[in-house]
Amino acid sequence: MSLRAVTVALAFVLAFGLQAQGDDYGAMMVQFLADRLVEALSEWLHIKVRKDLWGYAPNEDLTPDEVLKGRYEGIRPAIGYPIDPDHSHKSQLFDLLRVEERIGISLTDSLMMMPVSSVCGFYVQHPFARYFGIED
Repeated sequence: MSLRAVTVALAFVLAFGLQAQGDDYGAMMVQFLADRLVEALSEWLHIKVRKDLWGYAPNEDLTPDEVLKGRYEGIRPAIGYPIDPDHSHKSQLFDLLRVEERIGISLTDSLMMMPVSSVCGFYVQHPFARYFGIED
């Protein structure tokens, strides 16, 4: 198992600037795209872990549809989602990885990540690791 924290921090600055200029729609679109981008970055890192860093699936060649259906070995649960709903795990992960110091994500008193286009969690490699609720 490994830990991860990823962010698209500059999107927050751009969205804030657009909102300050009265461009609420532009700010909303930047935030929407940043949220999608941080999830894509997390998935890309999971692919790198499977194929290169841990190398347990070096010949994996999945289509985007197969990736969305979870047809790879291992999972990448995010803290605060149904698979790990305890947000206090963020504090532990942030301490272990020194997240705020290294990449600038901070936690609010209610454990929300700032900037909001951020994700943290785990990569778990096991042939039987599955997300619940995903069926073939």
